[in-house]
Amino acid sequence: MIDRRGFVALAASAVLARPALAQTGYPSRTISMVVPFPAGGPADLTARVVKEEMEKRLGQPIVIDNRAGAGGTIGAAAVAAAEPDGHVIGMISTGAMTILPHIMPKLKYDPLRDLVPVGLAMTTPQILVISPDLKVDSVTELVARARAKPGDLIYGSAGVGSSLHLAGELFRLRAGVQVTHLPYRGAAPALADLLGGRIQFMLADAPAFLPQIQSGALKALAVTAERRLAILPALPTMREAGFAVVSETWYGLLAPKATQEERLDRLHGALKEALTASSVRQTLEGQGGLISTLDRAAFAAYIRADFASWGEIVKSADIKLDP
Repeated sequence: MIDRRGFVALAASAVLARPALAQTGYPSRTISMVVPFPAGGPADLTARVVKEEMEKRLGQPIVIDNRAGAGGTIGAAAVAAAEPDGHVIGMISTGAMTILPHIMPKLKYDPLRDLVPVGLAMTTPQILVISPDLKVDSVTELVARARAKPGDLIYGSAGVGSSLHLAGELFRLRAGVQVTHLPYRGAAPALADLLGGRIQFMLADAPAFLPQIQSGALKALAVTAERRLAILPALPTMREAGFAVVSETWYGLLAPKATQEERLDRLHGALKEALTASSVRQTLEGQGGLISTLDRAAFAAYIRADFASWGEIVKSADIKLDP
């Protein structure tokens, strides 16, 4: 038999022994992870890989909600407008957060005000790749060719204002060359023309062109990361090649403003643990990605710095969208 005092003490100890999930009641239902791009791309792959491990730690299912369009800004706007209860988050990337806001002044959200960082998942540098018809073997030779015939070399991108376009403009500015930009409706048609020799080079996100590089269909000259890629260890960085071109596309989780700090911390912890899983690391690093270890405050600072940096490039290159 347990008297009243003993029963109260036992009940209190049981409450204290419950996990944090039970104390906070969060998450209490399915979490929606918005991906502002079509299924099958790097953002979608990253989301689907980490969500499986995050589910184990959060105790609730996570569903992927692909809301593609306008360079990722439609999906980002949907996250910004969602109820700030931690049950809607977004796997958002560079363009919608730090590039397009400088080019599209009428966006329905302010990336630095309306979205709060949860955690950075992965960064993907660009690889400078050239057409098999272009007979050069280094970045120095490519720059020399561009200087010899100003405007003659054409580089492709996934569209005006895309991270690939901005990476190309950064290269043009740092190398001091005149090259011609040809925007496409996505990276796939640009790749087709690069393979066909109709354009001469691209700065492309590593996962997109790895198969062509590894097969020899395209020649890689350098990577825009601060360090070499584990999957292409012989490929020099742009700094090693003599040009201060550091560029990367990042993928991170963000939530609507006013989301409770406790819930943001719980989401961040689940993401951080997910990124330590061997299956997640193997998949993302196998695609040429670099896993992040930033905490929430560092991720927020990273976004602000990236926003300022790309803003300067947009201004210097005088990039504008067609009206």
